[in-house]
Formats: sequence, structure tokens, C-alpha cells
Amino acid sequence: MFLLDNIHKRVRIIFDLLDISVAEIASLTGYSKNKISSYMDDTLPTVEFLFAMVEYCHVKPDFIFLGQEPVFMTTAEIEKYALTI
Repeated sequence: MFLLDNIHKRVRIIFDLLDISVAEIASLTGYSKNKISSYMDDTLPTVEFLFAMVEYCHVKPDFIFLGQEPVFMTTAEIEKYALTI
């Protein structure tokens, strides 16, 4: 695992891990392409948005960012947490 100081890079890492285009994410999640692009450019995605991508894209990341700091979770922990939101 790794930590990156730059928030923009953190967001991009999440999207890079998904290996999916902005248009595909928009289609799968119902979020607008502009909203998704803004997440990639200047803000961190919301937890709900990330879990929507996990659900729709069948992606199982090993960690997720909550607020400004990364929180490392196992796949099982992510799935358990996803059930609570």
C-alpha cells in the first residue's frame, strides 16, 4: 500500500484502480460526467459514490479514502461497511 500527499493524485489513483472511463462511470452510476470529472480534478469522491462504483463496477479495492486520509480496509471490511450506508 502507499500514501500520496497530493489529494488530486489520491482521487486519480482510485479512478485508475477502477480502470474505467468517466463516461462508463456516469452510465453505471447515474452521476453526470461533469460531477465525476470534478471528483477527479479537485475534490475527493464521497464514500457513497465510491461504494456505488464498487457495486456497479464489481471493483474490490483494498483501501478507500475517508475524508483527507486513506483508511485501509480488507475487501470483507469494505463489503460490510457498504451494507451500512
